[in-house]
Amino acid sequence: MSPIVYVDPGWLLDIQEEVAPRNIGIADWGALQWTGSAHRYEQIAGQPYYEDAVSRAATFLHHALVLRPFVDYNLVVGYAAADAYLQMSGHTVTVKPDALWALAGAVRAGEEDLRGVARSLQSWTA
Repeated sequence: MSPIVYVDPGWLLDIQEEVAPRNIGIADWGALQWTGSAHRYEQIAGQPYYEDAVSRAATFLHHALVLRPFVDYNLVVGYAAADAYLQMSGHTVTVKPDALWALAGAVRAGEEDLRGVARSLQSWTA
């Protein structure tokens, strides 16, 4: 199991600043809070709720697409956060743009869930 790396919504804002135009606003502060910290919630027994790095990283991409915390660029920010999180956890992600866009479309259409996002990230991770 890879080490657990915890980040917060401020980290997500740093990612947003790096990958999206600076004038992109926050559409929903609650959604930003949840997107930036959802992977931190733990089970009552104290075990990580999202047990592996890929599942924890998937929360960023999935929640950005579903909750849309930013006015625009949610796919870009969500994927960049997932990729950065996986890199901090010792993984490399390689994805073709068409595969990422297809996954984003499936999530937005309600055809793919968080587990599906994690499966896709896993298939793109070395």
